[in-house]
Amino acid sequence: MSVVYGIDDARAHLASVYMTVYTLGGVVGAAVGPSAYAAGGWSATCLLGAAFLAIALVLTFTRTENP
Repeated sequence: MSVVYGIDDARAHLASVYMTVYTLGGVVGAAVGPSAYAAGGWSATCLLGAAFLAIALVLTFTRTENP
């Protein structure tokens, strides 16, 4: 990435970590969503989505550093 975008190595590593975590999140969502639907139908799937959203909100609003 440092060659393509002309950024230093630290930012390239950070971008790689971001893309890896983003992909893993997609994999988890793709694996857990159908399992929730199979276990409890749309109600369970919606509850799972709400739980993921609640976790994201808690993590967002409990950050201590400035953006």
